[in-house]
Amino acid sequence: MQYVVKNTSGYYKFFRKIPNTNQQFIFSLNTKNYKVASKIVTSFLLKSNQYFLYLKNLTKEEVMDKIEEIKEVLEAYKLEAIKEYSELEKLRHKHFVHNGSDGSSPEAIEHWVEELQEHIIGVKTERQSHELVRQILKRSTLPLKHYYQQLDNEYKEAFMQLLIKYEASILKEDYKRAKEYFDLDYHLEKDKEQHLTKTIIAQINTQFSSLNPQELVNELSFAEKEKYRSKTKFELYEKFLQETQHRKNEKDKIQSSLLTLLQSSKEKYMIDYEKEDYDTFFNALLFTPSGITLKKKIFSEYEGNFVAIAEDFKNNEIDSKGYELAMQSITTLDQKLIFANNFLKFCKKNGYLDHNILDNNVCYSIKQYENIAKRAKEREQFNAEELIKMFDMMIDNGFFKEKIEQFYIPIISLFSGMRVEEIAQLEKRDIAHEDKIYYFNINHNVKTATSIRKVPIHNFLIHELKFLEFVATKKENEKLFNLDPLPLNGKNKYSHYYIMDFSKLRKKFVSERRINEDLVSFHSFRHTFASRLADSEVEESMISRLLGHKLTKNETPRYIKAKLQRLNTEVQKLDIRDIKKQLTQLALQFNKNVKF
Repeated sequence: MQYVVKNTSGYYKFFRKIPNTNQQFIFSLNTKNYKVASKIVTSFLLKSNQYFLYLKNLTKEEVMDKIEEIKEVLEAYKLEAIKEYSELEKLRHKHFVHNGSDGSSPEAIEHWVEELQEHIIGVKTERQSHELVRQILKRSTLPLKHYYQQLDNEYKEAFMQLLIKYEASILKEDYKRAKEYFDLDYHLEKDKEQHLTKTIIAQINTQFSSLNPQELVNELSFAEKEKYRSKTKFELYEKFLQETQHRKNEKDKIQSSLLTLLQSSKEKYMIDYEKEDYDTFFNALLFTPSGITLKKKIFSEYEGNFVAIAEDFKNNEIDSKGYELAMQSITTLDQKLIFANNFLKFCKKNGYLDHNILDNNVCYSIKQYENIAKRAKEREQFNAEELIKMFDMMIDNGFFKEKIEQFYIPIISLFSGMRVEEIAQLEKRDIAHEDKIYYFNINHNVKTATSIRKVPIHNFLIHELKFLEFVATKKENEKLFNLDPLPLNGKNKYSHYYIMDFSKLRKKFVSERRINEDLVSFHSFRHTFASRLADSEVEESMISRLLGHKLTKNETPRYIKAKLQRLNTEVQKLDIRDIKKQLTQLALQFNKNVKF
């Protein structure tokens, strides 16, 4: 739908420009379900469209004079639309009764989905369908009834079918939710929705302009997907290697390409892959270092997981001492993508996939990434000017309360050098103290054994930025930051959606040239921490210990087992003289706005 957008946490929101201004009206729909979001917005548009049309006739000055009043009116529409959706959902459950169970029952839902589908495909008589529409409109909104009554007769039939179709689609969503609760088998036969959608949209496009035809195209049902699940993805991998001819010198590239694809999703069958899984695959394929399978030590350390290797190589987090890791050539990447494409074609041809997403898809074209692939450059640290701009942005955007994670996470990394995932995974119990020294106890879900460590907390975080007071607001096993996890290879990755948000914010304090040419990213905080400790003449071995890097052979055991007191002394040496004034201003604003 035109005005429904998804934020980085997976929730949908309504977003529409107020006519003749640069202002937007935005509100959260508090749901990750697209169809629920679109129904709320459809109701909102039916109520508010006349108001938006009225605003188009005003001048910019007139609209700007009334901007606050406008937002209040739209807020009222919003609350009414959300309330209405909830009430209509209850009415729908009350209306669709079967065998004594209301419409929230899986049995009733299944019955009525089939019943509604019969109306859609023309099994029922016209009289029966008109009666059903009358019942739906009876419990619908006045604007919807009025809209139906104003339609010409030639459009009423199409709108009637569309209305029934919407009821069926809503009930299907209810059925999916019910299935999660009751673990029932989902058996819905495919109807003629795709053909019907095209017909309806063509007929009423001028009247119902806010509808997106793509929204009405149904995905394969659970039952329809079942026929593609006769072999797991790993069984298909073996079958493909056995039944297709390849040159000997291609074997390594084929296996690494296909294993990357298989490791990019937790799904057991290829038919269940989502676009996000293919996005993960493509990025992993791009950033897998050249000849990584020959680097036995690294490859075994990562248990042959190409996705994890690529992610850490991209972020310069692979301990590659003794190895020269470099980006693959464009030719190699192109060949690997061809092998993956051939594998999906094989799956489709043999009845294990309904379509091949990689086939002629510009989203997965190596050519658009030529400049990235040619560059294997170390990430730069943040400079003082960028850090100062970031502090100003934090103050201007009011991150202190609603978006506390956007404030604390980068500041913690700046003062500790911790990886973003290490910070995102922190729980209250990970903030410990010993001999009056508070520290981050990094000991679970770590990347490597050397990542297990204690990092003393910098005094500025404790005394100026109320970090311990913030920690005290959490329960013992509660995570410090409320971040939505991304399931990946059997584990939850908590930094994924946060990094997407941060990448957008980064543009406010880092130039496009620095982002593209110097690869300045969140990981640059880690480099900043290390560089500023080095500027304070902290020994390299101590910096390695704080960062969780492996130590070189000539470093003595006493540094490997560095005592917490010594580590704390080194952390407090962090050179912040050039940004101290702005950090102090940031702390003043923080303390003014936050009361834990």
